[in-house]
Amino acid sequence: MDLLPILPIVVGLWCVAYLVRAVDFARRGGPFATGWAAKATLVLLGVGAAAALDSDTALYGVSAAWALLLVVPALAAQGQARELARLRFERAGVYAQIVRLLHPVDGWRGAPGLMRALAQAQAGDASVVPDLRRRLEADDLPVGARPYVWGEIARLTGDWDGLLAVRGPKLPATEGLRLRALGETGRLAELAAEHARLEEPDPFADLMLFAFSGRTRGVAALIDGEPFAVLNPGAKAFWRATAALVADAGDAAARAQVEATASGPQRDVLIARRLGGRLGARAALDPETSAAIDRLEDAVVSAMAATVPAVRRRPIVTAALIAANVAAFGAEMAVGGWGGPTDLDTLYQLGALWPPSVLEDGEWWRLGSAMFLHFGALHLALNMLALAAFGSRVELRAGPWRMAALYALAGLGSMAGVVALGAIRGAEPDLLIGASGAIFGVVGAFGALLVADVREGRRGARRRLIELGAIVALQIVFDALTPEISMSAHAFGFVLGLVAGLALFGVTRRRS
Repeated sequence: MDLLPILPIVVGLWCVAYLVRAVDFARRGGPFATGWAAKATLVLLGVGAAAALDSDTALYGVSAAWALLLVVPALAAQGQARELARLRFERAGVYAQIVRLLHPVDGWRGAPGLMRALAQAQAGDASVVPDLRRRLEADDLPVGARPYVWGEIARLTGDWDGLLAVRGPKLPATEGLRLRALGETGRLAELAAEHARLEEPDPFADLMLFAFSGRTRGVAALIDGEPFAVLNPGAKAFWRATAALVADAGDAAARAQVEATASGPQRDVLIARRLGGRLGARAALDPETSAAIDRLEDAVVSAMAATVPAVRRRPIVTAALIAANVAAFGAEMAVGGWGGPTDLDTLYQLGALWPPSVLEDGEWWRLGSAMFLHFGALHLALNMLALAAFGSRVELRAGPWRMAALYALAGLGSMAGVVALGAIRGAEPDLLIGASGAIFGVVGAFGALLVADVREGRRGARRRLIELGAIVALQIVFDALTPEISMSAHAFGFVLGLVAGLALFGVTRRRS
């Protein structure tokens, strides 16, 4: 099995998918990522040139450039966006440093300094407001950072209207900031209407809806969950008191709590707005909207009560499986040296699946051992990235034991399916290794999870299911173009995972 022919397909599909997403984001009103798009285009041209020249050296060089100049900074940019969404500006700055080093365009040159300024603003330092305004005027910010800049300016100065005036595509991670601005300015009906249009589940947006509409149970259920672990006890008490005052403006305990926990340069304004009844009244909502919020509150309260242990759970099985695969790769090198991972004799010795050994010699244990062996570092890296991406999501919803069972079922079932299919067809046997059958089972289970979410009407589930379908379609094309890959193993694993997932998530109803 030679993985070199796979490189141009992997790199090419990645670059095409990235360009499609960049164009779609610009079509929805966002800035076009010129630097990223230029890199992706150049890499595509490089792949084409390397293929035309039939040069392995050139292909390796283009692939290395793709990994260093596109994949690494793109992953770091995702990490920065994730920490921004959690309002962890100092951690976001660490990722921003990596992106600036490898991609100092598209607003990333000044991103680390911006993260430092946001961290200062978060700590209550109003002296950074002029610097934040200057950065806004220069319009040299990473994609998605503008609402957070305005959010900190609004928090320090009370300029919530400035945040509401921000234009561009509505990013799921920043919608909660807009909802707070609407709540702070007393526009409760608009807040409820915007929340109803959200496509993605957003705990912060839910918190703003519940707090400014006086849903104290919803606030209490959310505030102690994992998404708000970064909030200090004073901030949590502040939002509880805010909801209590909207529900009952005469609540003396809530009034005292607001005065005790409000903080920052706008402390007096925050207190006056709440004690003065300027946040809006629940009566401003029509009965239908109010009933919808009540239903959402009931759903959140019951879901959080059912999943409090799961919220703090970590994907330990996924991590253990990745560690086991890496350890097996180490064993390949220990037994066969640097060339061990690509030496067929070494792989067979360590347990690669050779159908005649299973059917004629009864070595059924190879169905399991082959799942942990990989042909070279690229094969291992691609599979482990997929396992990390999908395995953690499935495990946090299904639990560790179910995740382990899904992985084992899909892995063993896909290996057995390939052996059986080969025997039925009378085809020439191939040496089979890799975790991809098991991983495709996890992908199938994730698809089943999304199907269950669509049936339950969860926001964003339909779009994510369509995106997963596109990924699977691309994988089918990839398998068809790459004869070294066992398409049947992927198909067996996916179907087994999908069926098992439909059975599992048809009964298990959890909110992650």
